[in-house]
Amino acid sequence: MPDYRYLIYEIEDNIGRITLNRPEKRNALNAELIAELKEAIPRMNNEPEVRCAILTGAGDKAFSAGADLPIFETLQEVEKAYAYLRNDGGVITRALETAEFPWIAAVKGACVAGGLELALCCDMIVAGDNSIFGVLEINIGLLPGWGGTVRLPRAIPVRKAKELLFTGGTIDAQEALRLGLVNRVVPVDQVDAEAMNLARTIASKSRAAVRAGMNIINNSLTCDSIEAALAIERGTLMTLVGAEETRKYLDPMIRMMREG
Repeated sequence: MPDYRYLIYEIEDNIGRITLNRPEKRNALNAELIAELKEAIPRMNNEPEVRCAILTGAGDKAFSAGADLPIFETLQEVEKAYAYLRNDGGVITRALETAEFPWIAAVKGACVAGGLELALCCDMIVAGDNSIFGVLEINIGLLPGWGGTVRLPRAIPVRKAKELLFTGGTIDAQEALRLGLVNRVVPVDQVDAEAMNLARTIASKSRAAVRAGMNIINNSLTCDSIEAALAIERGTLMTLVGAEETRKYLDPMIRMMREG
């Protein structure tokens, strides 16, 4: 396994796991951690045995509190700001969004600013009951730069997203669940187990079908018409029906029904 200073990189039973490992700094994103994420997430996406992956933060106090404030001192220059937004944040977030398997964010404590932007790029979020969510950049005269202003209004009602973006306020885990921002809320000491159980369930399904489903959903969301999206679905399903992996799942069910 690769050795990182601020990340823990693990693979077990077809489940990948990346842990932001700066608990004493609430897993804030400094330059070194960002560079490690930029390398580690694409690496995980290309691990041949991984069928699902978890992104989490060390400790119970924070998934991530976002960028280390000193980073913003370097963004006064246009070229450095562009590199941070596009070449760093853009690579990391798009790597999460375009993976061929699902990423699950396992959130405990603060998931704010850049931390929330990372979680928004995951396919599912399991939250501890001590979690809080928010985009806080307005409080220092800025806006999110890793996609928060774009992805948050797609994840929750637009009016609520605007309220959070323009007030710098936060919501708790139960409100996040009600809004559909997170999938599940569990006691904080059960977050890791819950995320792992969800990942194992996904990993037990047909890899080809999960990959195809990811492709359908992600591409259909950008289609201008439902007909174009349905065409993607039909075309993808046609390739699955005769696939060897599909037969491993489908044929036993057919035999059981015939014998039944």
